[in-house]
Amino acid sequence: RLKFPDSTILEGSFALYEKVGDIYDFVRGYLKNPSCSFNISTTPPLKRYTKLDDTIFSLKLYPQILMYVNFDNTYEGLKEEEIEKIKIEMDLGPNNATSTIITGTIVGTSHKEEDKKMI
Repeated sequence: RLKFPDSTILEGSFALYEKVGDIYDFVRGYLKNPSCSFNISTTPPLKRYTKLDDTIFSLKLYPQILMYVNFDNTYEGLKEEEIEKIKIEMDLGPNNATSTIITGTIVGTSHKEEDKKMI
């Protein structure tokens, strides 16, 4: 699970051999501004994950963990079209108030399908 500054939680599944860079790519795929600068961390104690080649297994980021997405500049939010797709997949319908999703959990998937573990 990845928690954003507005308390949105984006949930994804990753295999143990996937890399920190895969998590960054996953987050970037949902951002309104995918080129913005951000980092991913856990707490306590505060630990930032910036080595993109480290694996989820080597960092012991399993079986489930809450990570924080921290932005160097202004956080512009997630893409509305991605939120709408997720709402439809969750049978929430496109007419539900966005705030029910934005303040809740958004479930997405990583790009690799085999041997997933939840983070």
